[in-house]
Amino acid sequence: MLTATIVMALAQGAAVPKDDTIVVLGERLVDDTALAIERIDPSRFAFSPDVAAALTNSPSVEVITNGPAARTELFLRGGDSNFAAVSLDGVQLNDVTDNRGGAVDLSAIAPFEVGNAVLRKGAVSVLQGSAALSGHVALETEDPLTAPTFAARVRAAEGGLIGGNVGWSPLRSEAIGLRLTATAFDQGDLPGGQGASRASLGAKMTGALAAGQVTASVRHGRTEREVFPDASGGDRLAASPDLEESEANLTTASLRYVGDERAWTPSFALSYLRRSDDRVSPAVPPQVPAGTTDSTYQRFSGVATVRTQLRAQWQGLVGAEVTHEDGDVEGTLDYGGPLPVGFSQERTTPSVFAEARREPRGADGASVYLGVRADHVEGGQLVPTARAGITVPVAIGTDTELFANVGNGFKAPSFFALSDPLVGNPDLEDERSVSGEAGLRSALPGGGDAALSVHHTRYRNIIDFDWETFSQVNRDSVEITGVEGTLTQPLGRHEVAVFATLLDVDAPEGALLARPDWRAGASWRWASDRFKAYASYKIRSKIDASSVPTGVATLDGSSRLDGYLGVVVSEGLVLALTGDDVFASENEAAPGFSPYGRRVGVRLDFAY
Repeated sequence: MLTATIVMALAQGAAVPKDDTIVVLGERLVDDTALAIERIDPSRFAFSPDVAAALTNSPSVEVITNGPAARTELFLRGGDSNFAAVSLDGVQLNDVTDNRGGAVDLSAIAPFEVGNAVLRKGAVSVLQGSAALSGHVALETEDPLTAPTFAARVRAAEGGLIGGNVGWSPLRSEAIGLRLTATAFDQGDLPGGQGASRASLGAKMTGALAAGQVTASVRHGRTEREVFPDASGGDRLAASPDLEESEANLTTASLRYVGDERAWTPSFALSYLRRSDDRVSPAVPPQVPAGTTDSTYQRFSGVATVRTQLRAQWQGLVGAEVTHEDGDVEGTLDYGGPLPVGFSQERTTPSVFAEARREPRGADGASVYLGVRADHVEGGQLVPTARAGITVPVAIGTDTELFANVGNGFKAPSFFALSDPLVGNPDLEDERSVSGEAGLRSALPGGGDAALSVHHTRYRNIIDFDWETFSQVNRDSVEITGVEGTLTQPLGRHEVAVFATLLDVDAPEGALLARPDWRAGASWRWASDRFKAYASYKIRSKIDASSVPTGVATLDGSSRLDGYLGVVVSEGLVLALTGDDVFASENEAAPGFSPYGRRVGVRLDFAY
């Protein structure tokens, strides 16, 4: 009855402008002035084999996996994998009961599900609160109002890889859209008998309601894996052929509303996350015993804002947010018998924030952003954060502008770091960061664009495991400085994009591994009436990594070429040849974990 009432109200509402966007946490004033924002071209998700491959076309993103079946680790501008907040349809996915401190596994999400992605770079706790030390990766599923009425994608490749995806919009008008999705994927036969599969179901509705625009989303996904444990040495070096078996379930739901423009424009967003992980791990001799883990993490969040016009060129916004987290872990370690290592913890974090933004007008082309926030993490102190940014045209009327921004962030210790009975430390302090960036960006003739920037971030109180005390501790500071540049240029039916980044990490030896000194890449896209083609090439320098058999080791640099060539069989039907790691040039990112190598396949897409 409630669903029917909402649908009728949406259907009777005003038409929804196609360029309106409901942002991640209600409405905010954060834009390109406040921080570096990179919008990932949706076509990258359409052509890439996975979400990680699409995101790593950015100079700011590196994704590392311990072999083709393992969980991913995303490094945003060199920050640790748990320093970046990651969200899907406005739901933050970071699980703080996990022993990785809250790192998000991108391989649990199908690229078919992602309609667009936005990278917000730098310390953005003023926007996200805890967990945004290095930035925020916001993934959004496809808009029901613009997606095809029906779309299906089937892919098969060497080694038994197979995947199927379906999207259907059974309800769509000028005022309302409903989209249902289902995905399934199996990696097939992988080195050492490893394997991974995932499946998901989702629904998303958007439309006009109560003098505004509302979007509601719900999704459930399951990921199953059989892999060599982290740091075991993988299929080449592990002392035992036994594999870790795991099953993870991820449920998300969100409701977001932005009111129509008025003197005081309201917005709100509600989100819910439930993640469970059931894992059985073999021993990694001589240091790591066998064990089991059964964890459940839930996160509820509600935020409300109101925006108004302060003066001719200034907008203001105030808001409040409440987040409640609840984690429960039951586990054992085998030290000649099962040793219980479970824990339970919950915390509530209320927050308030305010923002102001100055928009350019006429000959006065400067844009300014100011934002402040205060979070009170239960059991801790009030944590203030702030951000400021400015953008100035090089000359009035030109398409080139200079920009600079600065901000700070914090991350409350994870439940695992605080409460694990074996290695937890209840006296841990919040991890902190301060980041700044300066650069220029320019629109180019023909619809292209270019950008060049220098960024610097200082992290302190980094949480790490200490062998002497056999517990989690706060380490000394780490400083990361980088230079990155991008260039995108359409050339008729072609589009070429290139990027490059340099990174300098000043940290104690072994504190931050898997950070290449440099990365670069290029992509090419072309389409005609009969054919579609895409290629993406990325290369990185050598990295340091660690495993039980090798200790800290230096791994060779790596490169990878992915390709897609499709022929339009009929209207809406495309048959394509795909190639992952075409030259089999990708090297291992963890000692002993072999990448799959070249994988050629076929893909069939149908849409109307």
